[in-house]
Formats: sequence, structure tokens, C-alpha cells
Amino acid sequence: MQTLVAILQVAAGLGFVIFVHELGHFLVAKACGVRCDKFMIGFDIGGLKIGRQWGETYYGVGVLPLGGYVKMFGQEDNAGAIAEEIEASKALEGSPDAKPITAPDGSTVWIHKRSYLAKSVPQRMAIISAGVIMNVIFAFIMAWFAYGFGVPEQPATVGATIAGSPAWKAGLKTGDRLVRINDIKDPTYKQLRESVILGDLQKGLDCDVLRADGTTETITLRPEVSGPAPQVGVLMMNRLRLSLKEAVAPNSPAASLGDKGFQTGDQIVAIDGQAVESYDGLAAALVTKRDEPLQLTVLRGGEAPATDPFGPLEGGERVEVTLPADPMERLGIVPTLGPIVGIETGSPAEAAGLKVGDRLIAIDGAAIGAAPEGEPALDPVTLDERLESNATGGEDVTLTVERGDETLEIDVAPRVVTWQSLAVTENAPLTIDSLGVACELQSDIAAIVGGSPAAAVDLRPGDRLVEARMSWTDSKGKPGDNTIPLGESQDNWPALLLGLQNPPPSLEVELTVERPQPGASTPDGKTPTHTVKLKPVSVSDAYSDGDRGLVLSPLKRLHVAKSLGERTQLAFQETGNALTSVVRFLQKIGGQVSVTALGGPITIAQVAGEAAFEGIGALLMSLVMLSANLAVLNFLPIPVLDGGHMVFLLYEGITGRPPKENVMIALQSVGLILLLGLMLFVFTLDISRLLGIQL
Repeated sequence: MQTLVAILQVAAGLGFVIFVHELGHFLVAKACGVRCDKFMIGFDIGGLKIGRQWGETYYGVGVLPLGGYVKMFGQEDNAGAIAEEIEASKALEGSPDAKPITAPDGSTVWIHKRSYLAKSVPQRMAIISAGVIMNVIFAFIMAWFAYGFGVPEQPATVGATIAGSPAWKAGLKTGDRLVRINDIKDPTYKQLRESVILGDLQKGLDCDVLRADGTTETITLRPEVSGPAPQVGVLMMNRLRLSLKEAVAPNSPAASLGDKGFQTGDQIVAIDGQAVESYDGLAAALVTKRDEPLQLTVLRGGEAPATDPFGPLEGGERVEVTLPADPMERLGIVPTLGPIVGIETGSPAEAAGLKVGDRLIAIDGAAIGAAPEGEPALDPVTLDERLESNATGGEDVTLTVERGDETLEIDVAPRVVTWQSLAVTENAPLTIDSLGVACELQSDIAAIVGGSPAAAVDLRPGDRLVEARMSWTDSKGKPGDNTIPLGESQDNWPALLLGLQNPPPSLEVELTVERPQPGASTPDGKTPTHTVKLKPVSVSDAYSDGDRGLVLSPLKRLHVAKSLGERTQLAFQETGNALTSVVRFLQKIGGQVSVTALGGPITIAQVAGEAAFEGIGALLMSLVMLSANLAVLNFLPIPVLDGGHMVFLLYEGITGRPPKENVMIALQSVGLILLLGLMLFVFTLDISRLLGIQL
């Protein structure tokens, strides 16, 4: 029932945005004396529509819900049709129902007084711009009402950082909160994203950070272009309440508990008997006790306060649930640890003098990766776990480091890690957080673990992985697959490791492998490749520090204006920001923002649908952004759009006559082709996202 209500709310909201735009055209046209023959929401392709005639206007809903239009007498997008109307109007010469106007060739022709063409240039400009103006007014009104109901906002609090990202390098950790971004005080996560995507990449973001210990620090975050848009690597903060849609992830330790485990809406209130109030407390337990089960106390069946839907639950019963540890799934391949690509500010590595480009060879004499027969070796993937006892005991370790042609011995004091950094993007490095370094994890095989899946197939040290294709069938019988590029220029090993965790039982991995051999090459000069298939297995000496399958809700707060004055101020700010954000986004397209970041009608409906589930305030705010998008995009100087019509009217106002028919036809044809091409492109992007295809 809730889903049906949300769908109806979204449909009504999107339809109302279009209605308001067309209403602007309609009201001003009527005020100027123009006859309006149709008022349509949607396009009546093939005459398919429902509606009724009321006076001189037909009001209806068309079958294609991609916009709307007002059909005004004498207003044609087709320049050829305008010429035909002018020719037909010659019979009106001298009629009291007609008035003279200047034709494109400079001659005087007579047009019916209620025709759009009979109106002055300022009147027609008012008619054309009225739709955009109404959208801006509508955006303000919706924002004003939204802050009355309350707008859900995510504070700019760090849930985790992406491994090796600008946020990681700056030393941001779980629980840190950005209290200022440039001139924005107490920013939201949305404002953080906008500042990153639409900001100056060279200057970066000047930020004040409130640390978990209560201290405040000023840092500079310099976004990096990664994927379709710049990012700084701050992942949103969670709260301690499980999602209302899905409590646990499939095939995870949390899911293995079945009916004796977690339920949607449970709120975690204690860990191993100790009260916990925020996600950073849970994150610390997940990291420091990664190889132990956690005794979680959850509050079940409680209700959030009516005045704060995101506040702690009240009432309900306390239930104890033991959450098992999460052994890592591995293939038995030990990858090669590459050079350091990032050093965290204020870390032990920085204090010890490690530099970007250094290569870690050994720790306390134990080789990292491969070692001669009978000598100890360390798996680079589990270095943080191996260093945990040193960090807890306050013991230094000696790193053997290659720096250019030198081999150095450097003493470092590892630290206890209580936060999360995740390799969730392509080419994300491996972070060794106890030291504060990020290293490439290369696809050259350093060693094969005896008795592992890799030992049973044709793999050997020195092979280079080129590609990993994972395929599976989910619990509903639906097949899935994911291909991860590896190789010399695609160090995606951390992404492959992440994809192996908590797999469905049917998961199979097909590796494409290069085996360099002197003199061996394919006809095109490439190194020969072969493929092997294997299945991951759980290991007993390495554990994940992730959420163990708990699906947590994002941290949010309800922003309700305290007075009418504050509501008005916030509505002005939100409307202005929505309009300028659209303009700035368009300016960045093709530069620091990829065209693949665009979204079409399907994406718009999805965003509005997600907002509808969060309440009327969130839905209204999504309509504010949609209305701002419609206003700005419609006023772009593209023929067939309102902005294109405005350009033609400016020309007519300056020259005293409209553009020539052949010029208008040519420009409108180009504009129509551009518009149809853009619609096809964004539809393709929408569908590719639905299908999980990366373009």
C-alpha cells in the first residue's frame, strides 16, 4: 500500500510540475488576448488523449507523459506553418478583427487580433517566459511548504573513506563531521557532494572538521576526477537502525542467522554489553574485533518520536543477537604489493619519513608477498591484522623499504585502527591503516597458497591477471555477472577482493592470465593468455572489517523551520541554489563532469520515488530541483525550446521583423535533432543503469 501511495504521489508531483509550467504560458497568453485552443499535459500522439472542451479551449491529458503544451492560435514551432498562416491571413486585410504586422520579408500583412503573431514583441516575450517564471515561483512555494513539514537531511559526517582518496589522505575518519565547507556552515552531505562536483578542482575545499574527540581542525580537500564526476571519497554516515526495506545482505554472516537474527527496523543499542550511541562505535567494534563474534543488543518494535522520525526508538523490547565474524573469501592468490601511492596526513608513516613511490619489501624481516622456501612471508592483504598486536602493545616494527636504488630500514610505530576505509571504486589502492599508507595492489601473482583453489589450477607465481569475470545465480534463480579489468594499467585487485566477499554458493570466477615467456607472443605481438576457473573459499586466518551483512539506514535529521521568516529564507536559498546548481552542472558537463552523469525521465522518477518514501518534505524538495531543472533547461537558447523562441523574439525586437523563413526552418531543424538526440542519449543512460551496464 505504501508503494502504491508513493507511486501516486510521484506521478501527481511530476504532472504538477509540468502543469505549472504550461499554466504560466496559458495565463499570460489569455491576459494578452491570445486564443488558446489546447491545454495538454502529455502529448496526444496519434490523437490519443482524454479531456473535454471548455469554452474555446480543450483541456486534456495525452498518452505520452513526457511534457505538455499549450496550443495558441497563431503560435507554431514550424516556420513553414507560420508562412502558410500569413498567406491565408491576407483575406483579413482591413477587417476590424485583424491588425497589421511586419512579415519576415519586410512587407505588411494582416493577422487576426487574437493570434499570437498579432501581439507585440514584449507581450510574446512575456508569454514565452511565463512557463519558466512559474516554475521558479513553484519551486519557491514547494520549498516553503517543505521546510514547514520538515526536510530530511544527511549531515556531512564521515561514515568511511574510500581507500587512498583525498579524504583518506587528509586523515578523515569514521565519525568526523564537516562543520564548514568554504562559506557553507553546518553543511549537509548533499552540499558536500555539490561542492565537490561543481567546485574548483584546483582550489579544493577549505573545510573545518569536528573530530570525534571534540577538537576542530581545518583541512583542504582536493577532489579527484574518478568515474563520471569528481569525488573526495567521503562515504555517508549510517545510524544504528537497520533498514526498513532489508535488514541483512544475502549470503552474509548476518543473513546466516535466519529467523533468530535481525529484523527490519531493529536498532542496535549495545555491543558486548556496552551501550553504543552512534555508528562510529559499531565501526570500531567491527574493526578491532574482526575475528570475534559480537553480542549485539537490539531494540525491536519501538517507535520513533512523532517529532523526530530519525530519532532513537521509544518502547519495544530488547533482544540479544550474536553476530558471527566474517572470514574472508579468497582464491589462494597472493598479489604483489606495489609502491606507495598515498600517505595519510598525521600518520605513523608520515612521522617516520616514508614517501610516495617507496616500496615496502618486508616487516621485521618477514618478506611481503613471496619469500624463499622455508622463510616466513606476509600476505599484503592482511598486513593490518598482522600489525594489530604491535599496535596494541605499543611496539615499533622495522620496515624494509626500496627507495629508488636504495634499500632502507625504517622504524615505525603502528597505531590501533578503529575506523573504516573501503576499496569501493575502480583502481582504489590497498590501505594499510595501521601505518597510514596506501599502496598499489598489483595483479602479478607473488605466491600461491598451498591447498587453495588457485593451487588446483594452472596458476603460478609470476603470472599476471588480466581480467576476472565473476558469474553466479542468486537465490531467485536470476543469473548475474561482473567483469573486473586487471592487468598492468588496471590495479583493481582490491575491487576483486571486495567482490569475492559473502558470495552466493554458485559464484565462479574465471581469470584471464598472462604468462610471460621469453620469445613467446601472439601474431599481433601480445603475451599469450589462458583462462582458469575457480571458486572462492573461506579462510581461517583473515577476516573482513566490514558490516558483516548488516544493512543500516543512513544518518539523517529532520530540518523543520522554526518560524515563517526562517521558512521564507530557507525557501529562497534552496530555490536559488537549485537554479544555480543546474547552471553550474551544465557548465561542467564534458569537462570535470562526464556526460554519463546525466539522467532522464527514468532517473527523475526513481529519485522522486525514493524521496516519496521519506515523506512529503523530501518529495517536495525533489520537485523543487525538478522544477529548477525544467526552468533552466527550457530557457536554453535552443530552437523549439522556450529559450530558442526568446532568441527569435530578441532578433525581431532589434530588427523590427522576424527572422526569415528559411533561417528559422534550418535552425529549428538543428534544434529538433539536438533535442531528440539528447532525449535518446539520456534514455540510453537510464536504461543502462537499470540493467547495470556501465557506459
